[in-house]
Amino acid sequence: MIPWRWTVASVVLVTLLAFANGEAEAQACLLSGDELSGWGALHVGQTGTSHALVAAELGWQAHPRWAVSGQAEAARFTTRDPERWTGRIKVFLGLPLSTACLTASVEHDRLVDTRVTSVPFGLLIGTNLGSSASSWQLTPFIEPRAAYRRSTIPGWLNNSAAYSVIGGALVGMGRLFLDLRYQKVFDHEAASSVRLRLGTRF
Repeated sequence: MIPWRWTVASVVLVTLLAFANGEAEAQACLLSGDELSGWGALHVGQTGTSHALVAAELGWQAHPRWAVSGQAEAARFTTRDPERWTGRIKVFLGLPLSTACLTASVEHDRLVDTRVTSVPFGLLIGTNLGSSASSWQLTPFIEPRAAYRRSTIPGWLNNSAAYSVIGGALVGMGRLFLDLRYQKVFDHEAASSVRLRLGTRF
């Protein structure tokens, strides 16, 4: 069952914070504002089933209104099974409303003989609560997403819809940034995660 009330309430809260801040920028979407640059980050965390995960991320903002990132992720479920490997490409498209952007991703998971390919679409809302005159930023954000998902194992195929929400907060100081984020996949607890993300712009 999808907790729509919690998701809608979170979106409303972050949106109100965004409009309350007259200097808001889409910092959750485009880390560098109007500056064209790249970023790199490392992720550490746990899946929804309490197994460790690590990930590496590279991104590039090629235009003031759009950016793209790629991730490689590994999560170990048991000492006997190999890791779950995930590859992810994500595109951010800034909207005229400076505190929001559209997102689209292609994600592919591999665990033993299981292959899962997902194509999520989302609306990422976030606002910089720091002053434009200061070098730091605090950016709460939330991203509700809907996805097409295709799961396969030898001799079996399933197509389905999937729903998730990502929420958290980013702290930036100069070119460095750190964020804590929680992703809830409503019908797949092992795909949920909490993670710490540490990175830099370059």
